[in-house]
Amino acid sequence: MKKLILIAAVLASACALTSCEGINAAKEDEQIEKGQLYLIGEATVVYDNELTYAFKDKGAKQYVREKGSQQYTLYIGKQKYDIDDEKKEYSEGGGYNIMTDFVVTEYVNGLDANYKKSTENIAGVNCKVFTPQYDLSEPALASYKRIRMNESGYSGSGPAAWHNIKAVEFKSSADDALFTLPQDKGYKDKWHTFD
Repeated sequence: MKKLILIAAVLASACALTSCEGINAAKEDEQIEKGQLYLIGEATVVYDNELTYAFKDKGAKQYVREKGSQQYTLYIGKQKYDIDDEKKEYSEGGGYNIMTDFVVTEYVNGLDANYKKSTENIAGVNCKVFTPQYDLSEPALASYKRIRMNESGYSGSGPAAWHNIKAVEFKSSADDALFTLPQDKGYKDKWHTFD
């Protein structure tokens, strides 16, 4: 029993000295670097700006498409494919970091004591909501299992660069066909095609 108390005291001291938040942030960073972006295996989210985002394998495979567009982007690990269904062609880029525009984490995004924490049901799931208390130029964010479900006030770059966006549909599955590589569909690489 004394050993257990001693171990608990040592762990508590270590947490106080090194910050448990730092440990959590390091764990989240490590998971994200490995492509384990989300805390569930797969999902499909439709946002109020008619953007569809889907992922599999905790985010190692990602799909982003605007409603009605013949073009979309597919991320498989660190490979990026810009695909055009109408022209049946694609361009490929490699060596990217994992795309994290749809990821929200408390530690990595710096959602600290300056944010009021609450919950809200968005698109049928119970989300964590982070609202800035002091710096109103910072975005208010909501996430479910690290998936960006709502954002207001943010401007930036990339697919998640919105001022106000909210998930309107959520399902905890993603169609396998969305992640078919373009070359497996018979599409041509537009940069390496010679006539």
